[in-house]
Amino acid sequence: MRQPPKYLGESCFVLDRTMSGPYPAASILLDDPKAWIMKIRNSLKSAKVRDKNCRVVRRHGRVYVINKKNPRMKARQG
Repeated sequence: MRQPPKYLGESCFVLDRTMSGPYPAASILLDDPKAWIMKIRNSLKSAKVRDKNCRVVRRHGRVYVINKKNPRMKARQG
């Protein structure tokens, strides 16, 4: 099984050079649901207003935007 991409910062990932295909990152994320990554933002205001069901919660010292009706719309601050 392929390893998921390594997270280095906002929108930065390191991919294994041995992967083939025109879109190796997309194939990894589609093959392994555990490799899906939540958006990490400096400010959550734009993420909060994307949908009326978005809620801001604080867990373990971090601030998250969650959406129980559409789980794809989630983000973390910092």
